[in-house]
Amino acid sequence: MQPHTVERLDAELRHAYVGATSTSDTGRRLIKLPAVHFPAGCRPDTARALVVIDPASNMPELYLSDVPVLPSGIKPSTGQVVIAGETWNTYSFALRNWEADKNTGEQFVQGKLRRFSLAA
Repeated sequence: MQPHTVERLDAELRHAYVGATSTSDTGRRLIKLPAVHFPAGCRPDTARALVVIDPASNMPELYLSDVPVLPSGIKPSTGQVVIAGETWNTYSFALRNWEADKNTGEQFVQGKLRRFSLAA
């Protein structure tokens, strides 16, 4: 990912999510989002999120403080990682048709969160 694309995605996310902060860690950009909203019926309905932009990757990564229980009562399988000293939850969902040069940071986050409405 080009440096100007990393900067653009960072700025878009900090603009779209009030209170978002960003920092760098081992060459990656870490953007903390204070609240992302899950689809209707999920519990909890919001969680903190971390977007990791690695210039060597074609797409950012999204991590969550909490993974919701779906309206059906199912909790998706998750993993955990430690990033910059903080534990975050991972989940599997291949986001298609998202390109760093054509789409926004907010579209990336919303696309990844859509996973929870498709897995009911």
